Amino acid sequence: MSELRDALSQAAQAKLLLVALDFDGVMAPLVDNPYESRALPESLNAVDFLDRLPRTWTAFITGRNLDNLRSVVTPPRNTLLYGAHGAEVSVPDAADVPDAAVPGSGDDLSTRELRVLDVIDTAHEELDTHLNHTGISGMWLERKPLGRAFHTREVEPEGAEIVRRALDELSAELDDVRIVHGHDIVEFSVRSTTKGDAIDQLMQTTRADTAIYMGDDTTDEDAFRHLNRYPGGLTVKVGPGRTEARFRAEDPREVSRALAHLASTREREVSREA
Repeated sequence: MSELRDALSQAAQAKLLLVALDFDGVMAPLVDNPYESRALPESLNAVDFLDRLPRTWTAFITGRNLDNLRSVVTPPRNTLLYGAHGAEVSVPDAADVPDAAVPGSGDDLSTRELRVLDVIDTAHEELDTHLNHTGISGMWLERKPLGRAFHTREVEPEGAEIVRRALDELSAELDDVRIVHGHDIVEFSVRSTTKGDAIDQLMQTTRADTAIYMGDDTTDEDAFRHLNRYPGGLTVKVGPGRTEARFRAEDPREVSRALAHLASTREREVSREA
């Protein structure tokens, strides 16, 4: 924590600071039912405080679609939102961002994309029927505007191999589909947008000279790789596992402490220059 704390203290001195965060596993502890996920109050308070400071941008970058994200958290007033790994974008009216700097979400699906979603839905129905016949429970499908996510956290051990084989077969059947394996989730997306793309869009939008990104999952590695290319990039992996992030936080509780430190340090810096 000391190395991360020192790096955040340095980042707080930036002329323009961007603080971007994944939600699940970073702002909120991981739970079996993602609709029951809630941000730790200390983290949300720190982001809200940062959000109100001058020359400071905040953003959430998440695999959730934006409606899903808003169902579990009320983002601070100026926070930029990137859902579906960056394929969905929402910039609040309160945020002072030129329209030309905001990329479109491209919500309208093509005929091909709709056909792919139909194939995935059919495969899910067949797999669900097979699991029910064999008495295996725990898998459920999350329907997103741009894809589908198979949640497997609660699948019983004897069913895990059946689900894995079925999803491998589905993956082999699909072309031009982005497939992401995360924490007990396999997501199929008809768009190839990644969290790395979201980072690039944010850097262009905010013109930040220093940017922080904290993430916990395999999908966050794209964001880490992209942000590491920027001179002022500070990347933080939350939890265990191999990573390209330059720093590490143990869990969302440590994230809370890190964000609180960043918020207080940033306040002193901008107040000193006022």
